[in-house]
Amino acid sequence: MHKRFVLVASAALLMAATIPSHAASDYPTKPISLVVGYPAGGGTDIIARIVAKQLGQELGQTVIVENRAGATGTIGANHVAKAAPDGYTLLLSAGSDVTITKLTVPSLPYNIYHDFAPISRVAQTPFLMVTNQKVPASTVNEFVDYAKQHESKLNISASATFSYLNGARFKSLTGLKLPIVQYKGAAQALTDLIGDHVQLGFETVAVSLPQLESKQIKALAVASEMRSPYLPEVPTFAESGMPNVVSYVPYGVLAPKGTPADVIASLQAAISRAVKNPAVQEQMKAQAMEPVVDDTAERYTRDLAESTELWTKLAEEIGYHPGKS
Repeated sequence: MHKRFVLVASAALLMAATIPSHAASDYPTKPISLVVGYPAGGGTDIIARIVAKQLGQELGQTVIVENRAGATGTIGANHVAKAAPDGYTLLLSAGSDVTITKLTVPSLPYNIYHDFAPISRVAQTPFLMVTNQKVPASTVNEFVDYAKQHESKLNISASATFSYLNGARFKSLTGLKLPIVQYKGAAQALTDLIGDHVQLGFETVAVSLPQLESKQIKALAVASEMRSPYLPEVPTFAESGMPNVVSYVPYGVLAPKGTPADVIASLQAAISRAVKNPAVQEQMKAQAMEPVVDDTAERYTRDLAESTELWTKLAEEIGYHPGKS
């Protein structure tokens, strides 16, 4: 991690989040649009609707979830980036749409450092290293040993850019030369993992939990600092001998650059109260999501900057291009 880059990037994001106020003490005075760049019914949409209902109650105004799906979340993100910076058009991001999508969309019409003001994360779900029941490995080290002996017969699935980059990082750390098979979604990737068409995958806890509970697949490690509350028996990568392997899908709220500082502060406080609400937490837990309580614009900004730097650097090192294994 280039600390100077992260500090400069964080400063740029914070400048976007701290434009001087113009007396927004009466905010909000009309309904707020919470834009989701993905279809209704998906994980990002579900989180948005959980948050929107309680956030509206905290603010005393309706918060309407607006799905602007397409182009891996960039249509919705671009709509918010170009919206009036008045606090009435917000983005519920799944992380990749504002950090690493530039790797797959070279002509991205917005820039995370110049077009958004991060407000707060609301939830997160870490990635898991998963394999099927036919692979005779129960730990990361056992899988690596097995893979070295059967390298020509094994593949890694990738259901999205984050998934691909987690697989690429694992290959880089272990020296394995396993091909990465790219899919258009987690459902097909997990189906092929179960069917032994691929033998390793990197999917989130929220996505993988049903197949894990039905014993169709098994988890070898979780990419979080601590064990997942939903899978307490699964060790972290650090416990497995890979201390720097940490990877989450972070769900957070961003506003357009130039949004007044007191509007950002009002939203941050209201989001914090909303996420602390027991009903909201129960709904998130039902989706196997981890609520992020008392987050701040500063912490969220640094998280986005560090994530962008990490994955961009890895993509450059491996020469990542969409469609390349």
